[in-house]
Amino acid sequence: MDFHKYFHFLIVTETLEFQKQVLDSLDEVDWKIKTDSVGINFDFRNSEFPWHIVIISSEAGIKNTKKIISDMRIREPEIPIILVTERLGFTVLLEYLEVGLSDYVYFDRLHQLRYQIVRETNRYLAYKDQLSNIQTLLFHQQTLTRMLHIAKLGYFEMNILTNEFHWSPEINRILGFPYIEDITLDSFLRKITECLDEDFFSTWEKLKNKETKYETLLIVRMLPTPMYAKLLIESDLALPSNPVIFGTIQDISETIQLKGAVLTSRKLFQDLFDNSSQLIILIDGKRIIKYVNPKAKLKFEDTNNPLVGKNFVEVFTKFLHSKDSAIIQKTLDMAMENHKLSFLSYLNINTETESILDCNLYRLNDPDGNFLNLVWEAKDIKNEIEMERKFSIAKKMEALGIISGSIAHDIGNLLVPMFNFIKVIEMEIENKKVVINNEKIFGYIESMNKLMLGAKNLVNGLLDKNKVDPTQNSIGITKPENL
Repeated sequence: MDFHKYFHFLIVTETLEFQKQVLDSLDEVDWKIKTDSVGINFDFRNSEFPWHIVIISSEAGIKNTKKIISDMRIREPEIPIILVTERLGFTVLLEYLEVGLSDYVYFDRLHQLRYQIVRETNRYLAYKDQLSNIQTLLFHQQTLTRMLHIAKLGYFEMNILTNEFHWSPEINRILGFPYIEDITLDSFLRKITECLDEDFFSTWEKLKNKETKYETLLIVRMLPTPMYAKLLIESDLALPSNPVIFGTIQDISETIQLKGAVLTSRKLFQDLFDNSSQLIILIDGKRIIKYVNPKAKLKFEDTNNPLVGKNFVEVFTKFLHSKDSAIIQKTLDMAMENHKLSFLSYLNINTETESILDCNLYRLNDPDGNFLNLVWEAKDIKNEIEMERKFSIAKKMEALGIISGSIAHDIGNLLVPMFNFIKVIEMEIENKKVVINNEKIFGYIESMNKLMLGAKNLVNGLLDKNKVDPTQNSIGITKPENL
């Protein structure tokens, strides 16, 4: 808005005639004028002030006029107030000026009012602009101070010619100075020297004589733990009239501690993987191998063919019997979706070696659930399977031994009566009691036949036993009758 073309007046008067006189005096000017009129008893202290200028009539009398001016100044200290009055003595005009009157004009010179309006309004608007600029500057300064505090960053600067030293409040906190203490250049340099355990004064002199940069790590010895800060200094000698040394000190204690925790965690993590008896490979989101533990290196690598940096799918496709890279890719995709997978893989590492790997594949996330790596763990169980097979054979042989003992016992039980029957026949013959058609002799022979058939079945069962489940305890021997 152009205030030289638009004015918002407040006219304080009890008569319309005075308001008309003021407006008539401004009739010849090309202004847009908006006027409000109030009486002398208006509550100026508690009212909004949207006006650019106030014009008061002296008809209220000296006492009331002084009160009106005083109340306005309490509400709006810098607004232009012009008094239109009859000719008064210097003493009365001085009283008006003392309570805050900006200017005055006599009734017989009312045509001069427009010049006073422009002058006073320009002064008022300049004050408003200056106040706004100061408030903006203060806001920016406060914002910068807060930003430096949040960033834990302190700034300092020194004019080389005058040795004037300026610093931001964050320097006090980082270097351990009390907030109310003014930091001198000497105390600042001594503090930096103390943190570096070396003479910093000579470095400062080099900065004064040569345009250069200096960067180092400070250890500020404070209780209960030391503070770590990054010091960056630069000298600017481009303007001979204003050569300066400036720099920043940033508190990086939390960063140092975080790095230390990360390194410790990484060391523990690597020790666990390196000392694991399993084969472990870490894979990133692009299926690239990032880490191979010693067991896996011994299994898959040779000195001329490291795995790190290679594509996991391409590397392991050549080891699989199926040679199907799509299967490996699908397995990795499922693991990326937070599925933990367990499976067996048959790999040909070389022409002479075949491995049977018991594998686990899962996704490793950070505490916030963000992806870190895919972890492939495997254990070669070929030797275990071979041992289990040998153990199974041994158990089978043990079972067969037990069964053989039982069979020997059963055969013995069959053979004894057979010999007895034969002995009886011999005795009958010797005693000449044998009659070919004797039913008793035929009964003996029939019993021997049954026993011999039982022995035959026993042998057949033993042969069949070698073809059935070794855990079965009986082969189904039936005891012959008439024993």
